[in-house]
Amino acid sequence: MKKRKDGRYQKSVILIDPESGKKRRLYAYGYTEEEVLRELKRLKLNFGKKSYADMAFDFWLNQWLKIKKEEVAATTYENYVLRINKHILPYLKNVKLRDIYPQIIRNIIAKVPGQRSKKYIYTLLHAILEQAYKDDLIKKNPCIAVSAPKYRAEEKEIIPLDMFLQILKVASPVFKNIYRLAYYTGMRRGEICALKWGDIDFNQKTISITKSAKILFNRLEVGSPKTESGVRTILVSKQVLGALHDQYKRQVSNYFSNGDRVTADDFVFTGESYNKMMSPGSLSKNFTKVKTLLHIKNSRISFHSFRHTHTTILVEAGIPIKAIQTRLGHSSAAFTMSRYAHNTEKMQNDIVSLLNEKG
Repeated sequence: MKKRKDGRYQKSVILIDPESGKKRRLYAYGYTEEEVLRELKRLKLNFGKKSYADMAFDFWLNQWLKIKKEEVAATTYENYVLRINKHILPYLKNVKLRDIYPQIIRNIIAKVPGQRSKKYIYTLLHAILEQAYKDDLIKKNPCIAVSAPKYRAEEKEIIPLDMFLQILKVASPVFKNIYRLAYYTGMRRGEICALKWGDIDFNQKTISITKSAKILFNRLEVGSPKTESGVRTILVSKQVLGALHDQYKRQVSNYFSNGDRVTADDFVFTGESYNKMMSPGSLSKNFTKVKTLLHIKNSRISFHSFRHTHTTILVEAGIPIKAIQTRLGHSSAAFTMSRYAHNTEKMQNDIVSLLNEKG
C-alpha cells in the first residue's frame, strides 16, 4: 500500500472486464489503511455491474454454451446450437439481457412450429436466462412469467410377434440380422452401428456396448453411449448369436472379395463401403421401407419400437426392473418404467390372476 503526497493511502487492483475480457487497473483511496481495504472490497464487488446490465444476449449465450459443452453429450450440445440458431438468436442476438421481457419470450415461442418444439425452445430459453439470473446478470428470469407450452410425448407402440416375423420375411439378410439384434437386445441404433467384432464374445455369449455412432454437425462419428450407464456388457440369447454368426460369415466373404480380412476392430454392420460404419439414419430409413412393404401405417411404430418391445417383453416375464435398467443402459429404474414398460393386456391379466389366487 502506497502513501500519497496528499496524505491518503492508495492501492490498486487489476480486474478483468466480464464483457470485453480486457484487464483494467482500478485504484482505491483512503486516509487509513482500513478505509482503503474497504474501498477496494467495494470496487471488486461492484466492478462490471454496468457491463453486466448492458450485456447483449448473444455474448451471454456464448458463455452459457461453453458451460454446457462440458456438461452434456456432444449430440445434445449440437442440438442446442442448431435450435438456438434457428429459433432464438434471430430475435435476441443484439438485445440486452435486461431488455428481455416475458412478452418477447411469448412472441418467440409463438413462432416455433409444433408443441414439442415450442416446449423445447421454452426449456432452452429458461435454462439460459436462469443461469444469467443465478450469476446476478439479471434481477429476474423473465421465463417465470411465461406459461410453459404443454406437450405430451406420443407413446411408441410395441411390435407384436407376428409383425416382427413378417418384418424378418421381407428384410434383406443384413437387415434381418440387425432387426434380430434390436428385438432381442433392445440396443439403440447408434450402439448397433458402432458395434465391432471385438465387442462380441461368442464363448461367453456377451456383447460389450462401449460406443455409439452419432451424427455431429453432418459428420458420422463414434462417441460414448448416451449416458454413463450406457456402457455395459449384456448376455445374449441364441437368436442373437445366430444372427451374429450369420453376419460374420457374410462379412468374411465381403472382405475377402475386396482383398481384405475381418479383424476385431472392424464394424459388425457396414454401409455402402465394405469396411465403413453404417449410419444410424440408414437403419430408420430401411425400417420405413419395410413398413411400406408390409402396409404398416402406424406412425407410432419406428425402429426405436424394438427397444420398447424388448423392455415390455422382459417386464411381462417378471424380470426385476433393476436388471432391465442395467440391460438397457438407463441411469434409473424409474425412467425405464415410465418410458419403456408398456401396459399390455397380458400385464392386466396377470394382475387379475394374482388377485383371483388371493381370493
